[in-house]
Amino acid sequence: MLLISTKTFSNLVHVYIEPTLTGPIPTFRNGRDCFPMHELCWHSALVNNLNRYEIIPGTFAKEDFRARWNGGARHIDDIVIRTIYPECMYTGIHYRIDVDPIGWGNQPLLRGDIIIFRGFANDDIKYVVTWQRSPLICEGQAYVQINAMGKNQEAIESSDADWPTLGFYVPVELCCVISSPTPTIPYDPHARITFVDPFTTHTIASIAQDGLEIQRVKRRDAQVADSPGFLNHLLKRKMSCLSINSDD
Repeated sequence: MLLISTKTFSNLVHVYIEPTLTGPIPTFRNGRDCFPMHELCWHSALVNNLNRYEIIPGTFAKEDFRARWNGGARHIDDIVIRTIYPECMYTGIHYRIDVDPIGWGNQPLLRGDIIIFRGFANDDIKYVVTWQRSPLICEGQAYVQINAMGKNQEAIESSDADWPTLGFYVPVELCCVISSPTPTIPYDPHARITFVDPFTTHTIASIAQDGLEIQRVKRRDAQVADSPGFLNHLLKRKMSCLSINSDD
């Protein structure tokens, strides 16, 4: 069944072929054709929601990573894929893949294992098992993060159109992937943060405004004489000048 997506990452409309249980394995020209349309990820306003922070892949021992890269891979094809949904709860994971438990065989899934998803493969980029995000996402199923990486452990951007980060359902008894590290929540309501004005590039330090003292403006007292007295004063000075001149 061909479904035309109405929203993509960067290009125009692409063709999404929904997985089937009996149909042949499709051949994809682009990785983005493996996935339905992308959707926004929403979170509550609570800052202590750990799921709102992206978990990066981390690093592996070089020899172990090279051995996994050049060794065998697990194939997750349409025959074992139940659903592919946009991930709206875990930041950094863009699609949630419900895999039939028989798709994993009887071999434990380990951190660093290589996954080929829906037959889409590349010699320079591969999907690598990185972290367990939930030990029990539903009955008997753990939730594991899969990141696209290069052969030198370069991590592909999690929202890449062709290689988005994925989340897989894995039977609890087969999931030997370690849990992801707890993210550090970068929030302290009492911290004094330094702001940078982008227009002047001057650093503006935060100052507690409650204790700021503003000096009062000193005003000069203007002495303005009353109009009649002021005129009389000028008249007297004029008369005195005339008197002095007449004596001369």
